[in-house]
Amino acid sequence: MRGHRRNHGSTSQPKFDPTEIKAWIVANNMDRLLTIKEAAYVLGDTVDNLYRTWQELPFARRYGKKRIRFSMHGIQRYIASQIEENGNGVHR
Repeated sequence: MRGHRRNHGSTSQPKFDPTEIKAWIVANNMDRLLTIKEAAYVLGDTVDNLYRTWQELPFARRYGKKRIRFSMHGIQRYIASQIEENGNGVHR
């Protein structure tokens, strides 16, 4: 088409603010995969203990050979079930 220009060669990417993305994820009730450090903080556990026990947790997944991620929704359900079972919080 004459007179119509498309910008095929542009390499500029839109800039995203991570805090806006996190806020959008929370607002839209989307799941988020946490790193082992983030999961340890949320669970009140140590990174070392999570490395030892991650395979026993239903919300933990391995991606590739070395990366382990934890579902935020899964952690929330796990904590809720522990509170329901024990009546006072996560039992360790």
